[in-house]
This record gives sequence, structure tokens and C-alpha cells, in this order.
Amino acid sequence: MMRDGVEIGIVERGRTDIHLTDNTNMRTAPVGILARMKFLRWVGVLVCAGCLAAPAGSGGLDYPLALKTRWTYHLHHVLGEGVRFGPDDAKLAKGKVLDTTLVAEVMGVDTFGGRTYSRVENRRSGKRWLVEWLRLTADGLMVGKTMEYDQESTTTEMKPEQRRIAAELRGGYFWNWQPPNVPVRIQYDIVGPMVTQVPAGRFDAIQIRQHSTMGSGGSAVQVRQLSWFVPGVGIVKQDTETDRQGRMLAHVVLTLEKFEKPSIEDAQPAQGAVDR
Repeated sequence: MMRDGVEIGIVERGRTDIHLTDNTNMRTAPVGILARMKFLRWVGVLVCAGCLAAPAGSGGLDYPLALKTRWTYHLHHVLGEGVRFGPDDAKLAKGKVLDTTLVAEVMGVDTFGGRTYSRVENRRSGKRWLVEWLRLTADGLMVGKTMEYDQESTTTEMKPEQRRIAAELRGGYFWNWQPPNVPVRIQYDIVGPMVTQVPAGRFDAIQIRQHSTMGSGGSAVQVRQLSWFVPGVGIVKQDTETDRQGRMLAHVVLTLEKFEKPSIEDAQPAQGAVDR
């Protein structure tokens, strides 16, 4: 987004390219919003599929990093007035509405910066568009870097690591993430238990709320997201609204259609990305 000399892009898991008709460019979509300055590509993804609650007495998250763990989602994306889809998404959309399939899968383990991460590859409409490197610590789920795929791939290293979800999941708990020298601030808080219905079934979930502010003054973009997280399954639903000065730019709803656990043989190799 170009405003007051600042270009801001908003990218979310299952992202969709969007272009405002006033020559303002924006990208947005659903699971795990990646809010970033295009010229500073390391403002990380916020919430992801598959975040699990901590088992009793573990003192940390039980996140499914097993190789070949897979989540299949339905993505429903509606644009606001004066906003249009980019060329690729326009081919799939019907007017201002885009419905498509998003698949996230744990594909391997990589080590960089002296740390070991699980590599999660995301495909939308059958095409790879985002890869994330995740690891577990005593503080929760951390993101080390991401790689986006447009006309060419773009790698975003998180400095510092981004805590996507905290190990503490009690109602009222909150935390912030803000990279240095960048006008981006993200706040998360745990709302509490809540029942939700999605194509994959009815779940007793924990609702997580997130609010991001990118830019300042009249150029600031606000992103508000609610996520429904189920222990042992992950994020089963996510509802994201993006606006500027009260004007809705995009509304994206992601719902879980299928969760697939790997076999024991497949699951073992990817457990290394856990730092207790």
C-alpha cells in the first residue's frame, strides 16, 4: 500500500493479491496473517494452522510438527468497494468473491542459525505459495523465516523470532510482537473457551484474538483476526477483517475441512524442531 511515502503489504496464509483502484496495492488473505512492510520483509506470520494446547504438566505447547501432518481448509474471501483481485486470483474469483482450497503440510526439518525448524509448505488452489519454518520452545511456537511465492520467491527472516502463539493459553493472557524500527505492532490475547462448527465437525475451541496496526496516522491499516484453536487438531476456523480509516478492504474466513495425522513411521523424523 502506498500512502505518505510508505508502501505496506498485508499477506496472510492463503493470501490473495489485491489492488485498490486508486493505485494503492495491497495483499491480504487468511490463516496466520503475515503483516509486513514490503521493503522490510521479515514481519512475521501471526497465527497458523495446527497450534495445539499444552498437555497437562508439559509447560509448553504440543504443536503437531510430525512429518506429513496435513490440514485442508476452505477459503472464502470477499473484497470491499474499490478493491480488486490481482491477475491470478481474478481468474478464480466471481466478482468480488473468491472461494478456493488451502492445504498446509509438514514436509521436513531444516537447521539454520544454530536452530532446528519444521518446514511447513502451504498450497493454495494446488500451487505452492508460502513456506514457513517453525519450532517449539518453552515460550510457545516460534517462526524463524518464511518464503513467499509470487512471480519469484521472497525469503523473510524473522529478527527477532516471532512468537506466533504463546505456551500460556488461559483466558486474559496477552502478548505483543513488534520488530525494531518498523511501524508495525501486533497484539494477541486469549479470549477463552468457545464452541464452533466447521465442515470438519463441531469443536470445543479456544478463541484467540489478534490486532495488528501497520503504518501510522491516516495511512494506518488495521487487521483484526479471531482464531478458533482446538487441542490436538489446530486452528479450525479463522475470521480476518482488514480496513483503513474505517473502510473495509477485505474479509476472509478460513474453515477446516479435513485434518490428517501421519503414520508413526512418517511422524518421527520431524520431531527435532522442538526446543524444550
